[in-house]
Amino acid sequence: MNGANLYPSPTSVAATVAELTGSIDEDCSFRSRERYALDRETVQAQIASQP
Repeated sequence: MNGANLYPSPTSVAATVAELTGSIDEDCSFRSRERYALDRETVQAQIASQP
C-alpha cells in the first residue's frame, strides 16, 4: 500500500499548499502563473540533486 494515500501531510506542507492555492485563486493571470513555472523548475532541480 502507498502510505502517501493513508497519512495526512505535515502541517508545513498543508500550510504551503493552502497559501499557494489561495494565491492562484486570487490572481490566475498569466503573469501570476509565471511564478509557478519558476518555482517548479527550482523544485525539480532540488529533487534531481538528491542522491
